[in-house]
Amino acid sequence: MSIANKSNKSNKSNKSNKSSFDANELAHLGDDNSAFLSDALDTSAASLNDAWYTVDNELPKPVAQNQYRRLNDRHRNHLLVKALLAGLSYTLDTTNTNAPKAVINSGSQKLSLIFTKPDFPWNAQLKDLHARRWHRDDRIAEIVLQQEDILSFLGTAVPISQQTAPWTAVLLDAIHDAIFEIEIEIKHAFSIPRPNMFSRQITPIIQTPAHSSFPSGHATEAFGLAAVINAISPKPDYVSGSSPLALRKLAARIADNRSFAGVHIPIDNHAGAILGDVLAALMLEKLFQGTLYWPVDDNHRPRDLVFDAKEFAKGEQDDDDRANLKSDLIEYAWHEAPVRYEPVDDLTTKNKLSGILAWIAGEVKEELGKV
Repeated sequence: MSIANKSNKSNKSNKSNKSSFDANELAHLGDDNSAFLSDALDTSAASLNDAWYTVDNELPKPVAQNQYRRLNDRHRNHLLVKALLAGLSYTLDTTNTNAPKAVINSGSQKLSLIFTKPDFPWNAQLKDLHARRWHRDDRIAEIVLQQEDILSFLGTAVPISQQTAPWTAVLLDAIHDAIFEIEIEIKHAFSIPRPNMFSRQITPIIQTPAHSSFPSGHATEAFGLAAVINAISPKPDYVSGSSPLALRKLAARIADNRSFAGVHIPIDNHAGAILGDVLAALMLEKLFQGTLYWPVDDNHRPRDLVFDAKEFAKGEQDDDDRANLKSDLIEYAWHEAPVRYEPVDDLTTKNKLSGILAWIAGEVKEELGKV
């Protein structure tokens, strides 16, 4: 169940133009298509020499449960992503080029990301990054592998696999893609250069992605998937150390490794962590109809969450005692997310959920009861 980071390597190009023809793609038994097989099938069919007979005009009635199971992976994934994003809007305001803003909106809940460029503490952020180059030897294997695979690392905290929970893997892939859809739009709107564009003293140890640095895609996806896995996974007593904290700490290390690699300043990771937490909570509430805990104002109404990169960075930096933003990200992981989802009655879904989301929620609930 290896999910690649979507920011750096998309696997959609082959899916758009060429089907993989897996077991779910074919409508009859047998091997994959080939010219030799087509010729043999034609010969076999001709040998039957059947006369035409009239067929019924009534269409076969598909079983509702099989309707989504029979879909090939790419079609099913597209429908799931579309359903997950329904009702979740995001606006990108770049009218003020010095302070672009992205707003995630879901009904009464709103998250704003702002990057005010004038007077941003670039030097402090880059100095932090430069200092990490001397402490990354033991992280190189993780850094390289996590370019394309983050789920293998998150999976160490939970007893879920492709074999024991295949439909859960399908859901995780769809949520990952849905998060990516929003994340990449936001990154493009901000268009913040990568650290090595500011100084030659920043020496990345992996190929630097060409797309925008803020917010970190790895942080967004790692924290988002960690929140989802925690919400839906079984928590058996025999799993030592299995907890929300373990998943969040793993997500923080995945995000932080990108700074050690030299491709993200620390503020990118903080913004991505918060974005991932919020997107995961909103999608989980849509899927499983549990309880969404969102910060409220004095009148107990959901208040707007605002992440201003400049203000946050300035608050974390001290010229006399340079803040270690690595530990700050870990500290964020040690605490509950600002927005979180909690299931009700072991992922019990309500009647208002229908269509493909109701189907996948039921499949996941049934699977994880057997893990």
